[in-house]
Amino acid sequence: MSSTQQNVQWEDLLSEAKAALRQGNYADAERRYKAALESAEKQFGKDTSHFAIILSELGECFEAQGKESQAEECFQQVRDILKVVSQ
Repeated sequence: MSSTQQNVQWEDLLSEAKAALRQGNYADAERRYKAALESAEKQFGKDTSHFAIILSELGECFEAQGKESQAEECFQQVRDILKVVSQ
């Protein structure tokens, strides 16, 4: 798969996840956010703003479901990534 195809894949998955979240389809949104994370990790690595953005949105998905501990775990990982990215 070319770099352009991978880029489209994670962006498409992210858009689909957002749409599923807006519709209240949390299980589908969660699945798509996780797939977008996997795709972004393969393309960019974990310590990148792309990964942090998706992880933050996954945290919001968990929060919408009342999964506070999972949401906080995502948000903490985002904070850790942002520390690395900002150095």
